[in-house]
Amino acid sequence: MTNNALEPSIDPTTTVLLHDPGAVAASLPHLLGFHPVESLVCLWLSGGRLVVSQRADLPSQGAHAADDYAAAFFATAQHVPADAAICVIVTRHERMIQGLRAAIAQQLPVECRAILQLHGSQVRDLREPDGDWTWIDARSRQWAAQRFPDSSPALSRTRIETECDADEAAYEEMGELCPDPSTALPSTALPSTALARMRDFVDHVMSQTAHGQQVDARPWPHVPVPKDRLLRDACLNSVGRDLLLLAAANLPARQCASLLESLLRCTRATPPGHAGNVAAAAGVVAWLCGDGVRANVALERCLLDDPGNVLGILLEDTIRTGVPPQAVRALLADVPVLDIVPS
Repeated sequence: MTNNALEPSIDPTTTVLLHDPGAVAASLPHLLGFHPVESLVCLWLSGGRLVVSQRADLPSQGAHAADDYAAAFFATAQHVPADAAICVIVTRHERMIQGLRAAIAQQLPVECRAILQLHGSQVRDLREPDGDWTWIDARSRQWAAQRFPDSSPALSRTRIETECDADEAAYEEMGELCPDPSTALPSTALPSTALARMRDFVDHVMSQTAHGQQVDARPWPHVPVPKDRLLRDACLNSVGRDLLLLAAANLPARQCASLLESLLRCTRATPPGHAGNVAAAAGVVAWLCGDGVRANVALERCLLDDPGNVLGILLEDTIRTGVPPQAVRALLADVPVLDIVPS
């Protein structure tokens, strides 16, 4: 099973009409960040509210693989705090529908609200013996777009897969990498400028959140180099990377999403073989934002450049077992700054 993604809904205040198949189908691209094809999507609910959306590619082996596939799919969501679910099979092929429908009905660990099949612009409920196809009309799509005003779904996951690829033009524009402080400076020396600025940023965020203030996360004012370059160079070092993640765990959702965009640019602007820590930071922040697709893409770049990256391996385990982003956020938020950079 590949391309597994676990994500909380983009905005917990957003209303999705979960009893309307057309509304559910029209909302999927906004919940996932792209238009799914040949996929199984599960919307996990708690108390009638959407808490996590999960997606995986359908198996290529056909109907005989349905039982094993469903077992692996639901095992990935074992930590999701849900009491009900809606499953959507997105496919143009009928070869596995019945087997997969039966496997879902048998193995789903919570109450099943619906098992839908989405085919192009049509949707039907597979739990009804003679479930009729209904069209996902323009009104449903307009409604979904209005419910998710900050969402611009990609046409496919493939479009997102290049967001962490090394880009020579981006590297030349951002500038050469700074030397690794761990090799350029003695262990007793002060951190590099990038690390010092990162420490100041974390202190600023932690101070504001401790006093219940609205966080102003525009880091590093009056910095003589572009913010993204400073961010990239600080994250090349594991200390700077960990400081950034500590700050990210304390940022509001919108600012965390903006930080993710910066980290994706930084990952593209890091040459091959050097992006392990930068991509790992992007992956963790993506998970904190509830963007499981980009978390997976960043993880792939991290382990490609640095197969032994400890944070990357931890992120892989987090995604594989479906540890909720809220749990990761709480864990990071409790880490004292002095455990990362002694005063």
